[in-house]
Amino acid sequence: MLPHLSMWLRVKAAGSTHRQITYLVWRAMLIWMILSVDQQKSFSPTRQTMTLEAFTFYVLATPGHSIGGVSLVFPDDRLVLTGDALFRESIGRTDLPTGNMEQLLTSIREKLLVLPKDYAVYPGHGHDTTISHEKIFNPFLAQ
Repeated sequence: MLPHLSMWLRVKAAGSTHRQITYLVWRAMLIWMILSVDQQKSFSPTRQTMTLEAFTFYVLATPGHSIGGVSLVFPDDRLVLTGDALFRESIGRTDLPTGNMEQLLTSIREKLLVLPKDYAVYPGHGHDTTISHEKIFNPFLAQ
């Protein structure tokens, strides 16, 4: 079924918020099988604002779930894509290779929870949330 998607879709960009072999393999296969990606860029963690098509964002380093983990912040849309760093009332696993609980909690507290409280949080899995909700209800982030 996947090869037929190219008849309807034109993907302009594909990205990854962290490095786990299964995600990298699936992303590579998807691009190879069906997509014509116009532009390939590598975005490193920086507060420098970047534009890709109609999206303006910046990249925050949020390692801990895995090495090289990042979150993408879209200030115009008041949202952040957190990958597997922060979930609704939970956080990413740290028991996998390159996972580090202390590093993940530091990433979340120093990079994500300082975003405006009304920012929507879209994690890699599960339900969306907000920065405010996580500050109040996330048991892993209790001070």
